[in-house]
This record gives sequence, structure tokens and C-alpha cells, in this order.
Amino acid sequence: GGLVVGVAGGLAGGLVVGLAGGLADGLVVGLAGGLAGGLAILRPDDRWLSFGSIPRITPLVLPRLTRKLDIWLKSDWQKGLRNANQLLKYSLQFVTVDIALNKMLAEFPSTQLIDRLASLSDLIWDWKVLGYTSASLNSALKYKFIEGIFWLPYKSWFKERWGASHDLRFDTEARTTAAGFWYLHEASEAEDFDEAISTLTKAVKTFANLRQIRHGEEMYRLASNLCNFSKPKDLESLLNLAPIHFPPELSEQDSIQTNSSFASVPQFIQEGISPVDLLRPQTWAVINNLSIALEEIQDINRTRSRTTRSFALNRALGQIAEALKTIDALPPEVSRVEKPILKAIATRWRDILLPTASEIGQIEIDKPIANPYTIGDPVIGERFIGREDILRQLEELWFINTSPQSVILYGHRRMGKTSILRNATTKVNSQVRVAYVNLLSLGSAPKGITDILMAICDALEEVTKIPVPSNNDLSQFPETTFRRYLEQVTKTFTGTGLIIALDEFEKIEELIDAGKLSKEFLSFLRGMVQMSSKLAFAFAGLHTLQEMNADYFQPFYASFIAIPVAFLTPEATHQVLANPDPEFLLEYAPAALDYIYQLTNGQPYLTQLIGFQLVRKFNDYVFEQGKSRDRTFTIDDVRTVCGGENFFITGIHYFNGVWQQAAEGATNQHDILKVLALQPQGLTELELITQTNLSNESLQAALKTLKDHDVICNLNNSKTQWAIAVELFRTWVVKYHLRD
Repeated sequence: GGLVVGVAGGLAGGLVVGLAGGLADGLVVGLAGGLAGGLAILRPDDRWLSFGSIPRITPLVLPRLTRKLDIWLKSDWQKGLRNANQLLKYSLQFVTVDIALNKMLAEFPSTQLIDRLASLSDLIWDWKVLGYTSASLNSALKYKFIEGIFWLPYKSWFKERWGASHDLRFDTEARTTAAGFWYLHEASEAEDFDEAISTLTKAVKTFANLRQIRHGEEMYRLASNLCNFSKPKDLESLLNLAPIHFPPELSEQDSIQTNSSFASVPQFIQEGISPVDLLRPQTWAVINNLSIALEEIQDINRTRSRTTRSFALNRALGQIAEALKTIDALPPEVSRVEKPILKAIATRWRDILLPTASEIGQIEIDKPIANPYTIGDPVIGERFIGREDILRQLEELWFINTSPQSVILYGHRRMGKTSILRNATTKVNSQVRVAYVNLLSLGSAPKGITDILMAICDALEEVTKIPVPSNNDLSQFPETTFRRYLEQVTKTFTGTGLIIALDEFEKIEELIDAGKLSKEFLSFLRGMVQMSSKLAFAFAGLHTLQEMNADYFQPFYASFIAIPVAFLTPEATHQVLANPDPEFLLEYAPAALDYIYQLTNGQPYLTQLIGFQLVRKFNDYVFEQGKSRDRTFTIDDVRTVCGGENFFITGIHYFNGVWQQAAEGATNQHDILKVLALQPQGLTELELITQTNLSNESLQAALKTLKDHDVICNLNNSKTQWAIAVELFRTWVVKYHLRD
């Protein structure tokens, strides 16, 4: 303040002298003399306090002090900034600090600029220093002086003539970088969000010009996120905001050691990308909290379920509270320019959500939970989740193609093949109809081909509404009657695809082997498909066609596409458990979901069985025994239901089915399973040969069959170390078959 007053007074005198002389050049000379005189007036006398090695407190630039500050900044940037802060606090050496900083920043390579100016924005005592590393202090003083002379005419002419300006400069990378951080600071002090958004937009444009230098891409993304997160004014605009998680891996030039002044590294960084890639890890931690909150907020709008909305809202408010807690816990010198912006964003989001919380209200569980998990019948409708990839593939083969393609769905027992076929009609397209037949429902099929063709005709009538032939006609002339009916169906049906789905198609092989069907039956069906481009088959079973009898299934080899139905992914397993129904009132601890996946490896039936048992346990504990408990399932709950005898009794059909299948095909499968059951960590092939006394040829044949049926798997990407794929099946083998 004193500097400006003194300079302004001296300049005023110089201006008068220049104007009195009547010469334009004299005016410049007069101003220059006035500037010198103004500074001279401010020289203190002996009554002023001393500071360190400075004999007098003065705004005049002291060359010796400037050189010393240069040395401090060059040897240790942060130590130099702390010393500069001392000068700013206890002396009038603002100009000295400004000159030293600008000189040093001009010498830094571009690889260090953003890192250095980030530290400057975090540590500097006087914010104006940050602004004047972009703007010119000399030009700004001239500008302020001219604006201060109320009677001076032609001010714009004087400003242009003398280079008077307070604008930021973008002619060098150093000045552009300083401008970016200055805009962030200005946004942090904005009086309202509109002003903040306007200033943040300038920061985004500024950092966009620095994306090619180290940390430039990160600061551009950070400023963009802060700008976008500041825009929502109500719940509707908040719902339309896209979540932005931890930034993608930055360019190679960004991968450097993070500023050592940062405190502890956030947990999500420890589990993801290394902090060495980031300049502002704490800021990204808060942005991550807000992004997770956004996902929860969007769940509020995705469902009409009052329960789901309430839980999503509570989780969103929890993430926002965590963000505010993280912001408040940051040291003063960490992410200093971003902290006020982030706090304003989090506070605004919280204020937007709180009225919604009162509208939705709290959920109370006052009656037994309707069990949403299915453990016997196919899962149909909204509860069928986790197989979107296979349904998309069927959509491509049956709807996008000009004519439907025949497929075979094969996989481990109770993997959800039947559920996929039963949901295919509604999930794929209304123009594609699936005539579903479960061959197991035929029993021993005493009438052979007539029973099968009657079942197919009934299924076709159900989806096309075209009446079936009489039973008498089908009994006397099965092939001819069925062919004529199928011709009628293909001519009458207006859709684009008609799929004949035969579930448990191993039954056909059994009937052929039992003499109930001719081995020419499948050739007959194949001929029916060739009569129309609308027709296709879908077989579902345990095996691929290649595993079936080549004499029977040869006609289908070239025309079927095999689609494996394997284990669910961890994400799909979590989804099946946590969201089985829109009105589901119970929750799972994340660790419990992970533990269930470890036990099941994503086996759908076992996943549903665990969920089913957990809900039964909750209802029994709360409503039968009258005890209170939390509505969130934990690892201990999972251990309790999976460790009881009732769990394995309920799932006996699955466990026995897998065990019995291992008795078919290659020999010695049971021997291998018994040995592996005692070794959860798995065994190498050499160890298996030693412990089973099998030849390498017999071992390889058995291993291939077990692997093809998803009973065993390779461990740690090794092709020679094997383990039982499903931990619960391994436990069952130990409990019930190691006694043999």
C-alpha cells in the first residue's frame, strides 16, 4: 500500500512537470523522474525496524537481497518460498520477491513449471505474488496510477503509450501456468457459483494450452472436473452429471515423483494407480468420493423403489460427508487453491440432496423379507441379471443378422442355461420368438419321436398361436405331419426369427442309445431348418457338439455356433446378490460379497443358494426368535450359512450332479478330485501323477474332461497347476467323499 501511494505521488508530480513542458517526450521523462522521486520519498529513516541482513525496511529493490533470494530458490524451491514469505510478511520487499520469482521461473524447464507453480500456489503468503508471476507488476502499477487520476483525459491513450495493463500474460509457458493457478485461486474466492464457473472455465482453457508438458494433462482434467462439478443447481442437473473417477493413466511425461509435501496417500490410490503419476492426489481422492456419490445419486432416478432410493441416497450423502471430512483433514499447504472449491461443491450437493432425503424418508423392516433368490426354478424377468453378455451375443445372432443362427449353449451344471433360454424372447426382441422345450419333461419318451415332435409343436403353438395338428395325425405320421405344420408356421409367422430351443439335449443321445429314437432323427430336424431362413435351433446342455456322438450330431457340426455359459464375473456375482429385487431391504458388506465370490467362483446356483439361506437366517433371527440385528450381511453371516449341514443338503442336486458327471467320459476323474480336495492351493501335474499313480496319458485325459466341464481350473495362469474351481464343491468332496 505504501509503495503504491509513494509511487503514485511521485508519478503525479512527474506528470505535471511533463504536461507543463508541453512535450510528449517530456511527459515520459517527467513520469520517470516522478517514479524515482516517489520511491526516494519512501526511504525510511533510522526509526524503522531492521530485518535480518536488511539495514532498512524499504520498497526499493536491493540487488544483494535479490541475489540471495535467487540462490535460495535455485537450491531448494520450497525453502526459497518460505524465505520469500518471511520477506513478504516482515518487509516491503514485494518487488524483490516478484523479480526473483519471475527470473527463476523463466529459467526452469517446462518439465518443472507446473510442479513449481503448484508449490507456489500452496505456500505463498501473499496471493498477489501468484498473479504477478503472470501479469507485469510494472505495467500494473502504471495502470493503477492512470486510473487513479480522475481528471486525466485520454486514459486509454496513456495506457497504450506507457504499456499500462493489469492483464495476465500468456506469452510464455511459465506465465500461462501461473495464470492457470491464479484462475483457480480466483474461483476459490468467488462470491457465487456463476462467478466461480466463469473463472474455472478460464482455468480450463488456460491449462488446455499446457497439456503437452508434464502435469499439464492432469491439471487440465482437474480444472475441467471442478468446473463441471460446480454447475449443478438442483437434483435434475445433478442427475445429468457424468461421474468422473480417478483419471486414466497419464502420459509418460506425467509419471514423476509426487511433491514430497503431500500427506498420506489416499486408499483408492494405493489400490489403483501409483501416486507417482499425480501432482494432486488429495484433490483426486475428493473427486473420487464425489464421483461415487454421483453414481449413488443416479440410482435414485433409475428406480421407483422407495427402498433402493433411500439406500442410494444414504450412500450418496455418506460419500459427500467423507469428501468433506477429507477436505477438512488436509493440511493448510496441500491443494490450497482447490480446497475451497471442492468444499463449496460438496456442500452444495449435500444441500441439494437433503430435501430429497426428507421426501423419501427412512425404511423400516417390520415384516419378514420376501426371499428374492431362486434356487430351483429358472430365474425369469427382472431378477435375471448377470448374463447380459450372452444375451447381447444372441441378439446379434438372432436379430441383427438377416436370418437367425443356430447355437449351442453349453456349460457346467446349473450355470443358468435354462434361464438364458427362458429369458431370450423378452430380452432379445419381440420379432424373435423362442419355442422352448425341456427334454427332461418327456421322461422316458415311450412313443419316441412322436413325444418329441408333440412337445415341439406345443411350444411352437404357444409362441405363434398357430393350432397344432391332432395327436392322432402326429402319432400315425409324425415326420410328415410335423413337416406340414412347420411349413404352415413359417408361412404364417410374421416375425423375423423362430428359434426351436431344446434344453437338456443330452436326452436325445440317451433316447437314441436306448433305441427310442433313430439316429437319423437329428438329420430330419436339420432338414426342417433348411426349409426356411426364419428357423434356427438352440441346444442347451452340458457338452459341446464335439463331445457328443459324432454319428448322431454330425449334421449340425458346421452350422452351430458354440456359446459357453461359464461362471459369473465378480461384478455380476455382486449384482445378483445385492440387487435381486427393486424392493430388497437387506444389504451386503463389500467384504461379504467378495467372500461369497471366493466360495462360489461365480457359480450362479450356489450364489443364489447363499443369498436364499442368508434371507432365511435373517427372517428366522428377527421374526421367529424376536431378536434384533443389523440389516447388512457380513462375512460371519456367510460363514454361518455355508458351514451348516443344511446348506449342503439343500444343494445336494448340484453337488451330486457335478460328482456324477465326473464319473462319465474319461476315467479316474474322481481320483483326481479326491486328491485336489485336500489341497486348496492346488497341485502340479507331477504331484498329481505321484499321488494318484496314474499314467501321464490317463491324467491328461481326465484333466481335460474336468477342465472342459469347469470342475477344475488352472491356478495363477499356470498350465500345469490345478485346483478345484469351486471352493464349496471342494468342501463338499472333503465332507462326503473322502470317507470312500
